[in-house]
Order: sequence, then C-alpha cells, then structure tokens
Amino acid sequence: MPEHENVYRNEADRYHALVSCEDYKKKLPSAIQAIIPRGSSILESGAGTGRVTNILASIAGELTGLDLSVPMLVKAAAVTPIDNRVIHGFSAGDHRFLPISGSRYDWVVSGWSVCYLASWNRDDWKPQVNAALKEFTRVLRAAGKILLIETLGTGELTPNPPEHLIDYLSYLDKLGFQRTWIRTDYRFADETNARELTGFFFGEGMLEKIDFSSNPILPECTGLWLINKADLLKSLPD
Repeated sequence: MPEHENVYRNEADRYHALVSCEDYKKKLPSAIQAIIPRGSSILESGAGTGRVTNILASIAGELTGLDLSVPMLVKAAAVTPIDNRVIHGFSAGDHRFLPISGSRYDWVVSGWSVCYLASWNRDDWKPQVNAALKEFTRVLRAAGKILLIETLGTGELTPNPPEHLIDYLSYLDKLGFQRTWIRTDYRFADETNARELTGFFFGEGMLEKIDFSSNPILPECTGLWLINKADLLKSLPD
C-alpha cells in the first residue's frame, strides 16, 4: 500500500480527485444531516481537502476546519466556498493539541483521520487516541457530541475493516460510541481513471475489487461513531 503520510504531504490534488469519486450515491450527507442539527457550531478536526467540510457547511451555524497537513488545507480552501458567517476558515492543528479554546463547539467531527493515530503509532496507539478524544471533549460545550467517521473496509460489500484498525475500532465501541454504517462506494469516470486513482492510494491489489462492467465501481463500507461528551468522559481513562 502507498505511504499515506507522503500522500497527505505531497499529493493533495490526486487525493482530492480520489475522494471526489467516493460516495457517489450521496449516502454520507444524508447520514450526517440526520445526526447533526442544522445551525450547530462544528469543529472539524482532520478536514483533509474539504470533502466532509462541504457537507458540514450546508448545515452548520459556524464551522472551523483543522488538519495536520498544510497542503491538504490549501486544497480545502480552494474547493470550499468560504462564507465567513459560517466557515471561519482552516488552520493547521493536531487532534491531540487543538488550537481552540475550551467549551467552544456543539460538535467535533473527524472523518477518516483519528484512525491514523492508531495506524501510525502501532506500539503506543491507545494513549494517542485517548489524547485526541480528551481534546475533543475539552473544546466541546457541556452538551456537545463527537462524530467519528472511519472506514469499515474499502473493496468490501459488508463491514470488514482492515486488520490494522480492528483494535482501534473495537476500542471506540468499548468507550461507548454508538456505531452505524453505510455504503460509500466509489464511482470512477472510466477504467483509466479508476486504475490510476485506486492504485495511487490503495495499491494495485485493490484493483481486483473494482467492477469494470460499466462505470467502474469500487465498493466501500463506512462507519459512523457517535457519543456525547458526558458519556465519553465517564469511560475515558484519567
């Protein structure tokens, strides 16, 4: 599999082209809109190139996006219609050290991002994840909530997460997060487009999971984990 740290530093354009093909049936916007009330104040930690940002902007009363990768944020700013009444802009930020004052937001949302604290810190992943979750609770108001969006398997028709994330995802369940899942399949313009973008991010082995019979489709399962601040504080270790 390609090295994703390099992708996030140097391949923002190709990454955005890939995620723009994801969820062609638009199930994720419907799922998010059913969870987060319109007019909420939202911090998005791990905004990437802004795909989820644009969904959140349609319902947020105010929205700030953070990401560790400045090149990704530059792309996000370019593709996101900035309305200062809603979107306050983008800034560099680590999940574990948020540059945000306490008790500020109604929601923290993070899509396909906290998982990297687990996959990039294999020998020390749980303290890193806990540090991020504690920061999320710190910036939330008393009645605030957290929504995490993570993969449950690319190339899969039903949930079957990658082996290196099983412990992390199970840990979210143990902390009391409520899990649901949806299909967020990729649809590519043509075979060339499918092979280039899939191989670039997921590796050549993922090509065998694509249905090339018409517009190429790569199945994907996505999980949504939801918890409120008070419940998470009860279950997080000190």
